[in-house]
Amino acid sequence: MTRGAWLSDEDAASAVERRTPLWVFIATLVGGVVYLLGFAYGIAKGDTNVFAGLIVAFPLLLLTAAIARWLAKKDGDPSVFPLVMGAGIVKLLGALVRYWTAYSVYGGGIDANDYDRWGRTIADGFRHLNPHFDVGGRLLGTNFIKLVTGIVYTFTPRARISGFMCFAFIGFIGLIFYWRAFKIAIPDGNIRKYALLVLLLPSLVYWPSAIGKDAWMALTLGICAYGAARLSVNRTASGMTVAILGIGGVCVVRPHVGIAVFVGLGFALFAMCTQWRNLRRPVGPLVAGLLLVVAGLIVVQESKRFFGVGSLSSTVITQQLNTTSQLTNQGGSSFSPVTVGTNPLKFPLAFATIFYRPLPIELHNTQGVIAGGESSLIFLFTAISWRSIAAIRKRWRTHPYVSYCIGFIIPFVVMFSVFSNFGILARERCQALPLLLVLLCLPPVRREVDQDAPIESQLALIG
Repeated sequence: MTRGAWLSDEDAASAVERRTPLWVFIATLVGGVVYLLGFAYGIAKGDTNVFAGLIVAFPLLLLTAAIARWLAKKDGDPSVFPLVMGAGIVKLLGALVRYWTAYSVYGGGIDANDYDRWGRTIADGFRHLNPHFDVGGRLLGTNFIKLVTGIVYTFTPRARISGFMCFAFIGFIGLIFYWRAFKIAIPDGNIRKYALLVLLLPSLVYWPSAIGKDAWMALTLGICAYGAARLSVNRTASGMTVAILGIGGVCVVRPHVGIAVFVGLGFALFAMCTQWRNLRRPVGPLVAGLLLVVAGLIVVQESKRFFGVGSLSSTVITQQLNTTSQLTNQGGSSFSPVTVGTNPLKFPLAFATIFYRPLPIELHNTQGVIAGGESSLIFLFTAISWRSIAAIRKRWRTHPYVSYCIGFIIPFVVMFSVFSNFGILARERCQALPLLLVLLCLPPVRREVDQDAPIESQLALIG
């Protein structure tokens, strides 16, 4: 009798589902070793900062385990548990790498220092039941992240390394929202491939893992994507509620990115309207459209305040883009950008610049080579996913979430094509990468056989 022959087909399938992938074992082993080494280092050096990280890591892993167990039970799929747990461990390790790079390689010249200082002050007020603080302006953008840092420090040790881990967890929840959005909106897509890409892609593990705006944007944009996914499957009320909640979170930090969300939702609603006869509640998209218009007006207003302008005319937008280009054109990672502006013919090259550069030969430091390697990897994924890309032509109507992704990516490329620093660009594109990955995981469109056609034509279509 061969090994496993005593198992029934159903039991054998269950055993395969329960098999933990090798990468999860490796991530767990590395995480355990790092934890023990950190504990030994903390004792030897008496470093309270290290102990703060160790203290925070444990409850974060417990929360990850609870989420993994709940999702596995919800999906009826035991393989979900090791997937989420492994990705959670990788994310916390990414936070440690981000911390080490920021303070050991680059000497701590990052915004996290300012957030850490303000967070300690705000947390002191909260802990003494005196929540009065003055961050020097409205609670938007940088000031809002100061408040978030203060809230985090109120319930956790006031240390940068523990702050990095908490913000990394915030970003991780956003990535889970992206994964669940794909599962809801495109159930016939390659869900496991998408989950592995969105949870383990180095940029998404590394960049949104520091105290700062990137983790918050990963969370809120993930919520927006989840709302768009529910909207695309005709769950209009819950979809718009979640999407508007996400837009609100986006706008308090980067309202101009909210414009991309607004455009994406508009594309999704348009795709739904093209399938009007198939909708269970045709009035849903109309109500959602009205809510979207109101949300759009708020987004535009907040964007004007963010840029400090009275209007968002093409002239004003061009001036702001030129200013941004000049501010980012410095350092060893600078390059000449391909700015779309008002010339749509530049869009393909700008798209390629944002998602597929830098090339490995364009930068010579270690971080640049790693970023270039990932860009090449994304390009390779794009090339081998040509069948999925070809399916966009039909899927944008049958799967409105695809239209949301396209609608988000277009204005995103236009806005961020002005960036002229590869380091900044690699970080900023993390806001759109999960949606690009959606397009690379679509199910290919199979040609349907016409039952009334001659048998020779049917055989030609099949093979």
